[in-house]
Amino acid sequence: MSVLQTNSFLPGNEVVGEARKRALDLFQQLGIPGRKNEDYKYSPAEKIFRPELDFFLPTNADTKLDLSSCLVPELDAWRVVLLNGRFSLSNSELKGLPDGVILTSLCEAFSAH
Repeated sequence: MSVLQTNSFLPGNEVVGEARKRALDLFQQLGIPGRKNEDYKYSPAEKIFRPELDFFLPTNADTKLDLSSCLVPELDAWRVVLLNGRFSLSNSELKGLPDGVILTSLCEAFSAH
């Protein structure tokens, strides 16, 4: 299945789908930026296209991890955790967010809001 074919399976309304299609069309036209492109001169973008990376991970991949070695003792803050680019509710600490603040995945946001 090509990236363009997956567009119909991705979340978002018609406006988001059209913006995604324009971005993919431009990407197909320009290709992966290389070091000859001044904006990417010091950022080897080709590394993110390694074959072992899987951008279509299962949506149920939110595994509870032991993050104790990463925490700052007595830091009074919310914790937002992303696993492979996906919001991880089970590893995040969101208690006490101000009224009106919604923190969720883009997929959930598109379908619920």
